[in-house]
Amino acid sequence: MRGHGTAPPELAGIILSGSPYSVYDSDSPRVDPDVYTYGVPVLGICYGLQETASHFGARVEACANREYGHASISVQRVGDGKTGPDALFADLADNMDVRRHCCRAR
Repeated sequence: MRGHGTAPPELAGIILSGSPYSVYDSDSPRVDPDVYTYGVPVLGICYGLQETASHFGARVEACANREYGHASISVQRVGDGKTGPDALFADLADNMDVRRHCCRAR
């Protein structure tokens, strides 16, 4: 995705999903950094989280023990539940069962 600082009007948010890569792989795909200037919520899942965290200067680390499987999550709303950071989760349940994978961004 090539960004230009302005999101198309129909774009409500961006989800950067998983990949077998690590952000430390020399051949890992990179997101055009302009997507972070669109003014829409960006959700990073697995590699997407690594990519986003790395872009903003965080260090990405593997967990001591690899963890895969199911987890329950609770969405913590920070505003009115429909705008700002909450917009990406506006139509989702407050509690969900998901698949998990372990890595840390610091």
